[in-house]
Amino acid sequence: VSVGWAQDYRKLWDTMTVSADWQKKANAIATRIVASQGRYAAAVAGTSVPWWFVAVVHAMECSLRFDQHLHNGDPLTARTVQVPKNRPPAGNPPFTWAQSARDAIEFERLTSIVDWSLENVLFNWHRYNGINNEYKRKGIPTPYLWSGSQHYRKGKYVRDGVFDANAVSAQVGAAVLLKSLVDLGAVKLGAVAVESNGAAATGNTNVLLIDTSGTDFAHAANELDYPGRLKKGAGTTPFEVKSVRRIQEWLNIHGVVTPVDGRFGDSTTDQLKAFQTAHGRPATGELDEESWALLTAPMRHALAKVELAPGAALEDVVVAVGKQHIAQHPIEVGGNNRGPWVRLYMRGQEGESQAWCAGFVYFVVAQAARDLNESAPFPRQVWVPTLVAEAKASGRLVLAEDVNTPMKRASKVRPGHIFVVRGANPAYTHTGIVLALKESSFDTLEGNTGGDGGVDGANARQGNRAFGSNDFLHLL
Repeated sequence: VSVGWAQDYRKLWDTMTVSADWQKKANAIATRIVASQGRYAAAVAGTSVPWWFVAVVHAMECSLRFDQHLHNGDPLTARTVQVPKNRPPAGNPPFTWAQSARDAIEFERLTSIVDWSLENVLFNWHRYNGINNEYKRKGIPTPYLWSGSQHYRKGKYVRDGVFDANAVSAQVGAAVLLKSLVDLGAVKLGAVAVESNGAAATGNTNVLLIDTSGTDFAHAANELDYPGRLKKGAGTTPFEVKSVRRIQEWLNIHGVVTPVDGRFGDSTTDQLKAFQTAHGRPATGELDEESWALLTAPMRHALAKVELAPGAALEDVVVAVGKQHIAQHPIEVGGNNRGPWVRLYMRGQEGESQAWCAGFVYFVVAQAARDLNESAPFPRQVWVPTLVAEAKASGRLVLAEDVNTPMKRASKVRPGHIFVVRGANPAYTHTGIVLALKESSFDTLEGNTGGDGGVDGANARQGNRAFGSNDFLHLL
């Protein structure tokens, strides 16, 4: 891209504003783009073309329909009729979207681009559509880039070679879509290039901007941050050993079994290939950023901000967050009280002594408070007796004998409260979150439990317990 063009693109980008209505349209399209990230990634596999560049072209040319040619939106049931005509030249219709997309990528010489700076990205979208001098002569920023922003008002080509000075584009421009992808966290503007966020591989915009700030969540970054490209032979330094173990842990969690030994050998390579294949990625056997995001996707989903109803109470959000965690099937791996889920709930700690039922409860409550932009309602406790002692001292403990009838339970216990299991004396042995009340029992969300509803199990799961020997803790 020439210096003059680059300056124009940068100035227009830096001064671009988008109204709320157009931003809503752009965000809806960007959300759909992220949902189909895997298809775009497959189309550009083995090239240097970013998936999001092709995705925006797909939005502009095909309105995100996968039954149309990426070249120009013609149906895949035949070769293209509009410019460029007769594409793809090889093969017979009907074409798959991937076949057509790959031909478009090569025909438009996208594979030869090495500069993915913001200015060059905007230029190559402009080039894809065709750089028409009519816009420049009339001083109209091309709607292909700027429609939806204050830079564009009217004037467009209504068909090939026909310009209408009064026609107004109803499309969201490529630059405006890029802004939405940046705002959603799918891509970022790096110092040198527009860069992909590997977490977009999960296909869910909610996981793109996870908040790991603050004492309660900073350690989560250690579980989610990409450790860098790793491949067969890795595991010779302490950092590599730790990183390879985490790859192996997540492979096992996904049911792709390999030893958790910190050595990136044949088994880890083959099983990572199997995982990549199952998720529609090239089976390289090497850890790239997107493979890492897919491995850690369950934790990313668990940590995503929940959708809040207007005026939601803390207890309601605790239930929503707890259900969100349970839906990802947290489980130990690599030994008793070990693995990424245990470390998440126990601030990076793991091992025999790290019983994590109270850690699970506190983490869910703290995440609910985070989503409400509030502080955690009580100090972190990861030993059940001290959790109860603190609640008793602050007047939040409700004894089992005080809720021995349905009426008393309804008035003193609600979903989102904490239950604690009495042992002898009473030495409290386990804790969890109340999910729903029934006549003589209550549904639960609990960690460090098993299929028999016991304690010190390997899972976080939904359960059910009888009233009787369980005390309860209010949050506030």
